[in-house]
Amino acid sequence: MPDVTESVKLHQQLDLDTNKRHLVFGDIHGRYTTFRRLLDAINYDSATDIIYSVGDLIDRGPDSVQAVEFFQNDHCHAILGNHEHMAMCPAEWKDVWMDPGNGGPATLRSLKQHGYDLQWLRERILSLPVCLDVGDESNPQAFRLLHAESPYCLSEEMLMSNLFYLTRDEVCDSELLWGRSDITRVLEARKNSNATNVVPIANGRSLRRVFCGHTPVEDVVSAHNVFWIDTFAGNRMTCINPVSSDIHQETIDSADK
Repeated sequence: MPDVTESVKLHQQLDLDTNKRHLVFGDIHGRYTTFRRLLDAINYDSATDIIYSVGDLIDRGPDSVQAVEFFQNDHCHAILGNHEHMAMCPAEWKDVWMDPGNGGPATLRSLKQHGYDLQWLRERILSLPVCLDVGDESNPQAFRLLHAESPYCLSEEMLMSNLFYLTRDEVCDSELLWGRSDITRVLEARKNSNATNVVPIANGRSLRRVFCGHTPVEDVVSAHNVFWIDTFAGNRMTCINPVSSDIHQETIDSADK
């Protein structure tokens, strides 16, 4: 049998509160000034809104600490991104994480500025799930968060089996946190033929809408109920209402570059 404690950390299920507005944010990457501007633009209200992150709260931008602290609020939910995974496993990922382009040094500067150390950060990201489901599968408004991709080749049974029976390290090193195969195939096929049904879909795949980040895109990309919303390549931060599909964007602030 799987380790129950570890399984809870990998997969989390929440009820869908239909009395609240739900907003899923693409990769924030320490760009807290831009994040706050986007919250202001959508008239954010902590009493009526539930905020979600597809992971990668940290690295690259100047204030990872404030981004992490914001998501400690009860009405906020984040999943694990590959950058959080690197910060949790510095011995394994030190050379990669400490490359300035990947942003580890920026996170360490933010920690020092706020008087925290790396252990403070690890304690706050250790419990982040890899997969977050909001709402029951039978609800057409239900949605899912996975950082990099929800592989089209995986049925729901296979995905859940991986989350419950693989070790945390095995899952965190997988395509769920690092994969770019599906979006690469989608973008290449659309560029070449403007096709929409371009990727084979596994039988028994969940019908939930899935929101991912990880791959910088110029604008939101969607195919087969998967939405990639890290729009840094378009110099914008994006949030999307997973129930209404309304999209809101804000230009990346010069202070966050």
